[in-house]
Amino acid sequence: GAVPLNPLAGLCRAGDFWIRAAPLLMRYRIEEQISNRFIRDPAEKQRRWDRLHDRCAPKALASILALRGFYIKVGQVASSRNDFMPMQIIKVGQV
Repeated sequence: GAVPLNPLAGLCRAGDFWIRAAPLLMRYRIEEQISNRFIRDPAEKQRRWDRLHDRCAPKALASILALRGFYIKVGQVASSRNDFMPMQIIKVGQV
């Protein structure tokens, strides 16, 4: 069964999440800034986003699986939403 978390365990779990998520979030933020400021060609912007999704989707899946529980459920819901999730993330989420 589920083991209740004490406050320190919850803090550690939150830290684990951010250690895993922050690098991915930063990559997306950097790409957003580069695309908005320097890339004019829409096709090139799409290629760059696709490459980023290709690189980050497996890392996101590995993080979700390592964090287990709630994060797996969130990943399952997100991977069923092709209206706002990149196809690369949807594909790796359907394991």
